[in-house]
Amino acid sequence: AGERDVDLQVVVLSASGRAQKPEFDPRAPADIRKQIERMNLAYGRYDFVGIQRQGAKFGAEVTFDLPDKEALAIRPAADAERPDRVRLGCRVLDEQRKPILISPMRVSYDKTFFLQRLKGGNGILMGVSARKPGAPPAKP
Repeated sequence: AGERDVDLQVVVLSASGRAQKPEFDPRAPADIRKQIERMNLAYGRYDFVGIQRQGAKFGAEVTFDLPDKEALAIRPAADAERPDRVRLGCRVLDEQRKPILISPMRVSYDKTFFLQRLKGGNGILMGVSARKPGAPPAKP
């Protein structure tokens, strides 16, 4: 595992259809479901694709696999003014590794934020969170 500055986690969900009351794959983590419900997206169904975790060093990019040979690349960096936060340079890459979505974020540790990749009427939702290595697990 070597030295790492941050542990990154990406929860990937595939969203499809349209409905007032969405259906969730039961494998989707409960906290992620609650957050998506609050976001009021119009999708009818959320299928759980997977959870990936990687340790990363500040300034070094790590990639996470997405459906259809796409990828999410994240480059974390320290936030000089706010040590309780981390900067995450997020890029969604297509199968040729060209960026299709670039989203620089400043986030608190242990908070999940969502990126959405639209594909026709469907979407890929990525719930991204960062933790300090060795930090105790977040309370649900």
